Amino acid sequence: MGVECGNMQLLVFESEQSFNEHLKRVCLGIENKVTEIVGFTKVFQELLPAKKVLVGHNCFCDLLFLFQHFDEHLPIRLLDFKKNYNNTFVNV
Repeated sequence: MGVECGNMQLLVFESEQSFNEHLKRVCLGIENKVTEIVGFTKVFQELLPAKKVLVGHNCFCDLLFLFQHFDEHLPIRLLDFKKNYNNTFVNV
């Protein structure tokens, strides 16, 4: 049973078992949210060591985005980015 007051909610449990079941549901929900948020990071991290061929058309901005958000900060110079990119994705 719960009572809401604005942003706050007071929950009352009939037993320790019902509390534990609720806690498990909350933890599972949090775990699912974290997985949803970092999901593509896992894909990107698996893609790097696989050394798969990367095929794209007009995808330079997409590659910049991937590196910026999932690998490392973008270097200031384009030459440095190219070196990093060629070391990461051998087959382009």
